[in-house]
Parts: sequence; C-alpha cells; structure tokens
Amino acid sequence: NPDLIILDVMMDYTTEGFQISLALRNPEAKSEYAAYRDVPILMLTAIHSTTPLRFEPEEDYLPVDEFVEKPLEPADLVAKVESLLAK
Repeated sequence: NPDLIILDVMMDYTTEGFQISLALRNPEAKSEYAAYRDVPILMLTAIHSTTPLRFEPEEDYLPVDEFVEKPLEPADLVAKVESLLAK
C-alpha cells in the first residue's frame, strides 16, 4: 500500500485528480478503494489567481490533505511530502 498519493487536478482529458480523490475517500467505496481511504492525498494544481479556472479549496468539498500550486520548487514538494508523512 502507498504511504502517500500525489494527484494533479488536471491529469489528462479523461481523468481529474478530484474524481480519483472522491473515489478513494468515499465512505461507501468498493473494496478495491477502501484500503486507500486513509492514505494522505497531496493535490498539485496549476489553477491559481492568474488562471481563468477557479476553485476554492476552503469552500468546496475536496477530499485531499494538502494543495500545492504549480510551478513549485522540488524542495517545496519534498517538504510537503515529508510533512504529510509525519502526521
């Protein structure tokens, strides 16, 4: 089992990180996803104040443990990962 899951809001044209995080955190999830329900999720996003797309992590129900805006420095990503793993 993974210790941490890293997703991107816009992964490709058919799948979004939100869909995956909702499936993993669904309390009624199928047994194949139930094992991942408590694994921390780090969501990467290129959506921020200068993009036309909007979402508000504080207001919308988004079942992730941490959001990180791209671009970011590798050291910042490592720090976020270490912080989530320490919890």
